[in-house]
Amino acid sequence: MKEIWKTHPIPEVLKIKYSRLVSNNPELKEKDIKYIDDFKDVNLKNKCVKHFKADKIYFLRIVRRKNSKGSDNEYGFIDILKHEIKLPKDLINLFVFCVLDLKSKLLKINIELDDGSLKEVKSMAFVIKNVISNRA
Repeated sequence: MKEIWKTHPIPEVLKIKYSRLVSNNPELKEKDIKYIDDFKDVNLKNKCVKHFKADKIYFLRIVRRKNSKGSDNEYGFIDILKHEIKLPKDLINLFVFCVLDLKSKLLKINIELDDGSLKEVKSMAFVIKNVISNRA
């Protein structure tokens, strides 16, 4: 691995961005640091999350290929909580922006257009078990 960096040095711009990112993190005081042993007496088991504060969950997924390339059975898919969701094959190897609305129990899958706007590719009912959304 070291040999690669001799022939392909890291660009100075990346070094600057990395050092800004690393130095942007404040130092933690010892009293603020929590260790796993600090929670040994706490019951972390939570089977039913009541009054979940967020109404929407946002996340990215990369679209993967199912079946062999160029075949009639080829399609793209994403995996969310062990659910395989079919998508058009022209989205393979691209990221999709997903919005899970807990109140309406709806999953929206979007792509980003060249102008930065979002285009909805798919919308479907999607329920996460044991999450009771805040109905207020």
